[in-house]
Formats: sequence, structure tokens, C-alpha cells
Amino acid sequence: MKKIIFILILVLSAGVSVSAQNKGMNPERAEKVFNAKAKMMQNRLQLTSEQIVKFAPLYKNYQDAVHAVKHPARVPNDANLTIAQAKESVNAMIDYKVNILEVQKSFIPKFAEVLTPQQLRRFLHVENEIQMSIMKEHMKRWKNKGQRGAMQGCNRGDQTPSPAA
Repeated sequence: MKKIIFILILVLSAGVSVSAQNKGMNPERAEKVFNAKAKMMQNRLQLTSEQIVKFAPLYKNYQDAVHAVKHPARVPNDANLTIAQAKESVNAMIDYKVNILEVQKSFIPKFAEVLTPQQLRRFLHVENEIQMSIMKEHMKRWKNKGQRGAMQGCNRGDQTPSPAA
């Protein structure tokens, strides 16, 4: 399990954006991300070899449908944000989440044909855990990138920023 998580993190650290896992990503990288997610799902749900054969293409279709849902545009978080812009932003995010839920709901009967009731019950929970681990890794990389930028004014042997930084 740790090896799979390591592989997923390794793939993600190669520049994967959480908000656009398949959009704007080269096809080879998108395939690697999908394969890592599918492998984690197979292990966490403890799928049999017969289930894996049926689950993998269905999970690919599910992932494609989820990624086809258009994510709302980001609204700048600034002091000039009007109440109308804030409401529009919140409503767009709610619509996005509803559309994702509709995709999930439409795939549950299909997954029920492949998974046991116990596996089906755990499916969305495991999917959410995978997404959270991806988001955490993304945030960690983003935070580290910011820290490296702050350290650019440092001398080689000294890890404290110089006064000019």
C-alpha cells in the first residue's frame, strides 16, 4: 500500500494539477495518474481478478465523466468582490458539486453490477480519500514552491534569507 501511495505521489509531483487532472495534461501523464488511482482503488476495495477486468474500464469511464464536468472559473479573492460576484461564485461551485453528484449517482448502478454490496458502499469513500491525498500533495508542493522562492536570496551555506531578500 505504501508503495502505491509513493507511486501516486511520484506521479503527482511531476507537475499534476489537481483541478485539471486530465485537462491540459499530456495523455501519457494522465494515463499514469489514472493507473495509479485505479491500482489504489483495486487494493483498497480488495477486488478479485475477475472484478478488476470489469472494474478498470468502468472506472475509466467514470473518471472521464467526472473530469468532463466543467469546473467553475475562479473568482479573485479581493476586497473589491461584490455581493453579486460572491453569490455567483458560490452558486457556480454548488452547481459543479451537484453535477459531480449526478455523475456519481448515474454510475452507482453500473458499479453495483461489478462490486459486492460492501465494496460498493466503500467505493465513494475510497474515491474521496484518494482525492484528498492528491489535494494534500498538491498543496504541499505549492507550499514548498513558495518556500523555495523565499530562499532564493540565501547564501549557499546559510539557510536564512539575506537582508536583501
